[in-house]
Amino acid sequence: MPFAFKLSRRLARIRCTAFVLATAALAACEKSSPSVTGLSQPVSQVVQILVSPNAILLSPTQSQQFAAYARTAAGDSTTVAVTWSATAGTISPSGLYTPGPAGGVYEVRATATQGGPSGIASVTVSDGPLPPLGSWPNEPAGFSLISDYGFGDVIPVTNDPIALGSSGWQAQWNTAGNGTLIADAGAPVSLGGVYQVRYPMGFVDGTAPSTVEHPLPSRPTELYWGVWWKPSNPFQSDASGVNKIAFIWTPSGNTDLIYFDLSPNPWRIRAMDDLYAGGGPDAGKRDEPNVTTTVITLGQWHRIEIYVKYSTGANADGILKWWVDGVLNGTYTNLKMVQDGGFNSVSFSPTYGGAGGDVKTETDYYWFDHTRLSRP
Repeated sequence: MPFAFKLSRRLARIRCTAFVLATAALAACEKSSPSVTGLSQPVSQVVQILVSPNAILLSPTQSQQFAAYARTAAGDSTTVAVTWSATAGTISPSGLYTPGPAGGVYEVRATATQGGPSGIASVTVSDGPLPPLGSWPNEPAGFSLISDYGFGDVIPVTNDPIALGSSGWQAQWNTAGNGTLIADAGAPVSLGGVYQVRYPMGFVDGTAPSTVEHPLPSRPTELYWGVWWKPSNPFQSDASGVNKIAFIWTPSGNTDLIYFDLSPNPWRIRAMDDLYAGGGPDAGKRDEPNVTTTVITLGQWHRIEIYVKYSTGANADGILKWWVDGVLNGTYTNLKMVQDGGFNSVSFSPTYGGAGGDVKTETDYYWFDHTRLSRP
């Protein structure tokens, strides 16, 4: 994992902590509420209204609570009084939307009550009952849900953590706006909300264009994590063959983690045991698929499922397994973790390579459709 990314990630947390001590009202460092700061601003200072969720898929019998907040010319988030309207169905003064009987794509609009800008959310209403919300065939029986998220919130441009609605996820790093929310009619689960990560031409390796993170305050020592993910076609690999996707963090140092990447020849999903603080026999090793290698088809959606379990005592008996499109690819049972209480966060931080100076000569993308976290 590149030092630049690890350092920027930790510095972002330090900045956030300091800011909270300076002003507890600043929601950029809030984890329990959306990023709305301070008192309501005069409409003349508001330049943008944002609606959350920004895109969603509903059945005709489902309702959805929408929320709105404003951005000032200075880039601050603030509360604002709005009037709600919808092109079909009904919406209450508080933002509770109920679809009509007809399927289709509609708009929900929040307009500043005293005049000024408005914000829009896209609502796709199905023609009948929705299918089950994703299929996670390798989630252990009896696990309890931590989060089931369809990326239905705007990904803000930020250098500090900003909560993504009430999902438990937060935008950790998106300084250049390369992470965005889009709709994708071909998405396998949440077609109304897909997290798009853009690698622009000229992007230098060693960092991620955008990062979203889910802190784990309950500190599980056993975790299941599933996601629907798609790489663009074509996709230019870093010269190192490392094109990172997802990270599982422990609290024992900047390098004590496990990450997963896309690697070519053939395109496949690998794991990296960066649990250096634990010091087990697998630490520092690239864990290749050792059961089956599912070849990744560029430009198509793939379901990745991960299971991890902490080691016990001084033993190197930690477990790592991952499945691609329902097929077990890798299983390792010799991981060793510091006995530090459990995993403290997961993140989608698609870092391009290491720090070898490789540069993108084309514009590439990762897309994330839906993700699920659970624990015993």
